[in-house]
Amino acid sequence: MTDYRRFKIVEITVGSDFIRFHLDNKVYYKDMSQEYIHCVKTYPFTSYCKGEYLEIDLDGVCNYLNSKDFDTDMVRKVSSSEIVRGNNSMAIPSISQNQVNTIIGQINSAIDSDERNEYEAKIYVDSNGKYSGFSMIGRRK
Repeated sequence: MTDYRRFKIVEITVGSDFIRFHLDNKVYYKDMSQEYIHCVKTYPFTSYCKGEYLEIDLDGVCNYLNSKDFDTDMVRKVSSSEIVRGNNSMAIPSISQNQVNTIIGQINSAIDSDERNEYEAKIYVDSNGKYSGFSMIGRRK
């Protein structure tokens, strides 16, 4: 089983042939742990921005030295958006479980034709039936 963990990109350093993503937590390599990971200096990594999230295969990465430049087989971008309720929150409408299921079904139907990627859509509803947020994650199979 692969152990993918999510990390936030807090800074990006571009080298001559690699991109260093500085992360919000440590990654454990064969030789040490660091709060960064090196990736090859090619697309899609060249399109990633500070504040976005990566999923890293920790079971795979731990077999390599921290100087390895990883590719999409062990590092992938996670796209997600979420509305968080707080003291200054906007009014959030009620939504039923049926509406949630319908929305997710429509999203899944729309993206089923892309066999190269897999997607996951979630809508968060609190115990009072109030919509509290959503997330969508896309990853390469």
